[in-house]
Amino acid sequence: MSFRSTAQKGDDEFVRSSLDGLPRGTTLNLGAGYSGTPSAASRTIINVDLDPTVLHNTQRSFGVAADAERLPFRDGAFEGALLKDVLEHVPDPVAALTEVRRSCSDAARMIATVPRAIPRAVWNDPTHLRGFTKRALTVGLELGGWEVSHPIQRMGSIPGAGRFAFVMKYRAWILRTPGLGHRFGTNWLVFARGVPMALQAHSAASRPPAAVREPQNE
Repeated sequence: MSFRSTAQKGDDEFVRSSLDGLPRGTTLNLGAGYSGTPSAASRTIINVDLDPTVLHNTQRSFGVAADAERLPFRDGAFEGALLKDVLEHVPDPVAALTEVRRSCSDAARMIATVPRAIPRAVWNDPTHLRGFTKRALTVGLELGGWEVSHPIQRMGSIPGAGRFAFVMKYRAWILRTPGLGHRFGTNWLVFARGVPMALQAHSAASRPPAAVREPQNE
C-alpha cells in the first residue's frame, strides 16, 4: 500500500513530554512522522512510520519503516509505547493495538491520542478512517490487551492559549467543562497499561460482550 504521512512538524514538545511520562528503557514511538525523537541516556527510542520518506528526511538513527499491524520486533521488546494520532489511520486498530501489546513487556505503559468521533476532528485529514467515542476507545484497548490506567481526557487547541497565560492555566478545566470541552476538545488522550499475557485469555472469557456493557459514548 502506498502511503505518505500527513504528520505535521512542530509536535516535538508533546512527544518529548509524553515520552518523559513513560518508563525508562526501550520505547516505541509508533507513527513518528516528523516528530521522531532521538534517544536519550535513559532510554532508547525506536521511531516507526509507514512512510519511509519521513524517516529518511529526518535522518533519525533509530528509524524503522513498518506497518503498525506487522511490527518487526520480538515479543516484549519495549517498556513503553507512544501512539500519537495513529489508530485513526490504520485499517484495523484492534490489530495494531494487539501488535503493539505483543511487542511490549508485561509492565509496559502506553500513551495514545485519537480524534473524537465528531466530524471536524475526523474529516480534517483525508487519510483518517475513523474517529472514536470514549466507549469505542476503551473497548478497543481491552480487545488489544490494554487497560485504561487514568481517566480518558479530552485534549485540543484553545484560542488564545499561546498568548494568554490564564488560558493555559485553566486549560484542563475548560476541556472538562460541558459545551466548552465538546467544542475545543477534539481529541482523546489515553494512558494505558498492558494486561499481562497470562491474564488476557481469562479476561476475555469472563468479560461480558461489548454490546451489553454500560454505554460510555461521548
